[in-house]
Amino acid sequence: MLKNYLKTTLRNLKRNSSNTFINVFGLSLGITCSLVLFLLATFLLSYDRYHENFDRIYRIVHSENDQQGNRVYNNGVPSPMADAVREEVPGIEKLAFVSNKYSNTLVSIEDKEASGGRQYFEEREGVAYIEETFFDLFTRPIIKGNRAGFGQPGKVILSEKLADKYFGSTDIVGKEIVLNKEQVLEVTGVMEDVPRNSDFPFEMFISYSTIKKGYEEHGWGSVSSDDQIYLLINESVKPETINESLVAFKEKQFPNDDQDRSYFLQPLKDLHFDTRFSNYRYATVSDGNIITMVLVGFFILVTACINFINLSTAVAVKRSKEVGVRKVLGSTRKELVKQFMGETFFIVLLSIIVSLGLAELLLIYINPFLDIDLSINWFTDGKIELFILSTLIMVTFIAGLYPSFVMARMKPAVIIKNQLSNVKTSGISLRKVLVGLQFVITPFFIIGTLVLVAQMKFIKESDLGFKMDAVIAIDIPESKDLQKKTLKNSIERITGVQQVSLASRTPLSGSISVTDIKLENDPREYYCDIKWADENYIPIYDIELKAGEGLKAVDTLTRVVVNEEFLKVAGISDPGEVLGRMVQIWGSDVPITGVVKNFYSRNLRMKIEPVMLVNGTGNARTLSVKLSGQNFNAQLDDIKEAWQQVYPEYTFEYEFVDEVVAAMYESEEEMAVIFTFFSSVAIFIGCLGLFGLVSYTTNQKVKEIGIRKALGASVQNILGLVSREFMAPVLVGFVIAAPLGWYLMNEWLQNYQYKISLGLDVFAIALAVTIVIAMVTTGYKSLQAARSNPVDSLRDD
Repeated sequence: MLKNYLKTTLRNLKRNSSNTFINVFGLSLGITCSLVLFLLATFLLSYDRYHENFDRIYRIVHSENDQQGNRVYNNGVPSPMADAVREEVPGIEKLAFVSNKYSNTLVSIEDKEASGGRQYFEEREGVAYIEETFFDLFTRPIIKGNRAGFGQPGKVILSEKLADKYFGSTDIVGKEIVLNKEQVLEVTGVMEDVPRNSDFPFEMFISYSTIKKGYEEHGWGSVSSDDQIYLLINESVKPETINESLVAFKEKQFPNDDQDRSYFLQPLKDLHFDTRFSNYRYATVSDGNIITMVLVGFFILVTACINFINLSTAVAVKRSKEVGVRKVLGSTRKELVKQFMGETFFIVLLSIIVSLGLAELLLIYINPFLDIDLSINWFTDGKIELFILSTLIMVTFIAGLYPSFVMARMKPAVIIKNQLSNVKTSGISLRKVLVGLQFVITPFFIIGTLVLVAQMKFIKESDLGFKMDAVIAIDIPESKDLQKKTLKNSIERITGVQQVSLASRTPLSGSISVTDIKLENDPREYYCDIKWADENYIPIYDIELKAGEGLKAVDTLTRVVVNEEFLKVAGISDPGEVLGRMVQIWGSDVPITGVVKNFYSRNLRMKIEPVMLVNGTGNARTLSVKLSGQNFNAQLDDIKEAWQQVYPEYTFEYEFVDEVVAAMYESEEEMAVIFTFFSSVAIFIGCLGLFGLVSYTTNQKVKEIGIRKALGASVQNILGLVSREFMAPVLVGFVIAAPLGWYLMNEWLQNYQYKISLGLDVFAIALAVTIVIAMVTTGYKSLQAARSNPVDSLRDD
């Protein structure tokens, strides 16, 4: 029996080769996309879950009202807060303070064969100052040496990667490295390399006690987003209890708080997904994006199943005589269902095999695009096996059950008389429902893609408040002011260089420094984004000066320049009114000498904050250089030569500022590309399903079409006859998809402070695209039916 079924299956698949190809291709695409999205969602959800204490680790974060009463969120804390929380908040088993070193780090080791007796390495990221307790909270195994004595100043633990890079071995305990030619550090251990799914991408840990004294001199009023506190709470203590204690702690430390500040715990499981805050990868993925991935994968698979059902029922007429003969010869409905389900299983199995190959090809492009390392591991990842097995069973059942019952319940008498095309069944309405469901999914994807693309275009074309044409940014290592100024002066003398500026960061930067200030004759306390800069910062970025004058070429804090938002929150309407008024900052009273137009200091997800520009090349970490519009390469070569004269041990690297800004929206761009790609696949599969409906319709109406043509019906009349079968479900589907798309995309847009508005034009375009797709999809089959010879369709077989 099984042998007979197998022979019949192979013969039917070969006989209906075009439908077999469409079925296998459609299912393969659907399974491929759902598999890749499953892998991507699984990888994202795995972030930080490898830590043994995952469920008990929390980060202290805070929220506060800005000067306009809006709630803002920050994961940074003042450095003295760590010891204060450790002493005053009960229920904490361990506490670890972590400070990311967000600047170039020059590492040198003794090497008698190298020039000068030392070998130099440059680390642009992955360096952090931590307390020894970090290893009590987080799982980062030490494979050589130990953490004994790490709490003392001048200690360092390296990853296997860096140990091999510096020394060519991991047996390096007791050896020394020197940071920035000044700080001698002793290696106390070597740890495992950081996993890809970690929000702590550090390769070098330096004991926090090395810099603790200098850090805490900034006091409670200075906060950096890279300074964070992590807690391991006791198993018997609930997070709510700690939160209550943090309320009392805040009241004690900030008794005269005007911002309604609130400290609370954020669980480690939210670190990668809570977009209100950042992490040390500077990348978060919202829960909504994860849910979207899962839903897109599910709907693509459902669309592929609907496509299979429609195509299978479309060929039922062609196989009607086979079914009739089998029934006459004694086949039962149960046996026929088994046969057709077996054929479905075979097609699904073949589709899964094809999809695995397609998925591997797709990952070749997705992995480097998203900078991840997804793979299909059959023997080490049980989730993959479970996904494949459940997909095989589910798709076989969903896609095969209905067509099997349709063909198994055909009446032999009707079949043998070739009257099947005249039979009306409830299946016709079900097929319309299925196609309607496809065209709820399809326009939804179209609407989502249009909104996503429009928002990305809006971001790119927004007025940032500064210009960055032909401006490059060069990260400067920690060094003496004299070196920085020497480099600046050397570059200024290069032909073609228009302006050079030393500053903490470019105007729009992911690294944010915030401090509290007080304005003269105003009892309130304000928080401002601080940017250290020189006299060329405002002109090089063409930031519009609304009143007063800019910064001067001095190193001491003698004046500040504020933006319009600062005036707004202070309740000052005329920029001239604030000139000359004193602000208290870091214990000094300095005058406001200028007001600049608002510019974005953070990304477009956030609102524009009060910004204060202050003199201070000692805090400069970036050199901005404006080039002339020609012969860039020669200018860059001269700049590199000037760099090597001042920093011979460091690698010269630069970025155009417009590329730096674009990188801040890289995650949105990646999501837009991924969503657009998979949406296109879903739309294509939906077209295959619509093609199936048209095929079924023309098969059902073959004699009716023949009679109409014999009676003089034109091609246009026949096209209209066939079109009516699909236009209704397409329009009904769009009516359902439009409000759903509006609601969900409007919710997504709430992640941005500055965003597009969802107007009728988006839905008009989506409707037009949907109709065009439907017309093009059905055009071939409808035209083929309209042009067929009525003699062929009316001839008895």
